[in-house]
Amino acid sequence: IDDFGAGYTSFKNLKLLNVDIVKIDGAFIKNLPHDTSDQIFVKTMIELANTFGMESVAEWVSDEATIAHLKAAGITYLQGFHYGLPFDAAEYG
Repeated sequence: IDDFGAGYTSFKNLKLLNVDIVKIDGAFIKNLPHDTSDQIFVKTMIELANTFGMESVAEWVSDEATIAHLKAAGITYLQGFHYGLPFDAAEYG
């Protein structure tokens, strides 16, 4: 499920679909080190995914402080500008 947490349908789909991985919406990640509410939401979403035996991805990861919060919360995968900037597909092999 992409953009998990962005709306009620994410929770509904988590229950109804055969999902093995959820990607947490970047809106919850972009200010993670500075926003206690986002920290609580993200930790809860990761715990929920883990409870259902699913892996989790955090998008929009841009710095070490965010990585530290996500690792402490139990995230499975990290994605974002910290690891690489977007590039023009025409430039790729």
